[in-house]
Amino acid sequence: MKASPILILVVIGAIWPSFACSQLVIRTAATVASAPTTSSVDSYECNPTTPDNHDESSANPENGVFRSDGAFGNDSLYTILGSTITFRPGGAGWVLTDGSLSMKYMWWRLRNGQLTIQGHRLDDTAPPLRASIPDGYGDIGFQATSLIFPTPGCWEVTASVGDGSISFVVDVTLIGDGPCSKEVRVLGETGGTVTTTSWVEEPVTDSSGGQRISRATGERNYDGGARGIRGTGTFRLFLMEQSEDLTTFEGYEDIAASIGSRSGGFRIKHVGNITEGITRSTWEIVDASGTAELARISGNGEFSSGLDDLACYSFVYYGHDTE
Repeated sequence: MKASPILILVVIGAIWPSFACSQLVIRTAATVASAPTTSSVDSYECNPTTPDNHDESSANPENGVFRSDGAFGNDSLYTILGSTITFRPGGAGWVLTDGSLSMKYMWWRLRNGQLTIQGHRLDDTAPPLRASIPDGYGDIGFQATSLIFPTPGCWEVTASVGDGSISFVVDVTLIGDGPCSKEVRVLGETGGTVTTTSWVEEPVTDSSGGQRISRATGERNYDGGARGIRGTGTFRLFLMEQSEDLTTFEGYEDIAASIGSRSGGFRIKHVGNITEGITRSTWEIVDASGTAELARISGNGEFSSGLDDLACYSFVYYGHDTE
C-alpha cells in the first residue's frame, strides 16, 4: 500500500488539564464559570448586560420566536444573551488563522429588514468587531450569524434590523489556546479532543529537599472524528515542580486507537510544562512502536489545555494511507 503523508492538526482535550487535575494549579470548570468578569485591562471593570428586559408582548410565533430565560431584545430584534463568551479548549467557537475569536450567535428578527451587526472594544484599543451574516434566512424571523472578536476583552455589540436595534455589552475571555477547531483547515488536517478518565499522582521526592518530583499514571479517551485518533491511552509521567508557577514533565503514553479506517496501537513520548494552570506539550511517536494496521506509523504532535479537564491535540503522522 502506498504510504501518503497525512497532516492532522487537532486541538487537545483533557490530555494535559489532567496534569493539573491533581495538586497542580488547574481549576475546575465550576471555578472557571464563576470567575469575575473583568477585562484584560486591570483598570477597567467590564459590566456585561443582564438579559432581563425582553418584552413578552414582542413574541411572534409565526416568525419562529420561542421563549428563553436568556432572551434579550425589543419589538424589532432579539437574541439569546450570555454575559460572558468564553473560548476554551474543548469548547464552542473557533480561533481563526489571524488569532480572532469566532462564535455562533442566533437572532430573531421581528420585522422585515436586513440584519447588520457592528461592535467595538470598550476597555482597550482593538480592530472593530466583524460579523458573518449568511444569506438564505429570508426577510424576517430566525437568522444565524457568527460574531468575530479580534481580541478578548469587554465588547459592545449593536445589531440592527429595519429602523430598530439592540445593543449589549459582553465580556470575551480566552482560556489557554482556545477551542480545538479552527476555521480553515489545510489538506489532511483534522481535529479532536481528549478526556482524562483517571489520574493517580504519587510523590517520588520530598519537596523539603528541593524540587518536588511526582509520578502520575492514568487513562484518557480520544475523540478525533472520522479522521482523527479514536480510542484510549494509558500514560506514565514524571513531573518536576520547578516553582509555584512552573511544573515540567516527561513521560510515555500507549495509545490503542483507530485513525481513519486503520486500527492498532503506538507509543508517544511527551515533553511539556504547566504554567499558570495552562498545560502545553510536544510529543512524538516512538520509533517502531506501531502495531497491527498502524505498524509503520511515525509522527509528532502537540497539545494545550485550559483551566479544567478540557484540552486539544495536534498530530502530524506518516506511514499509512488511513482512508
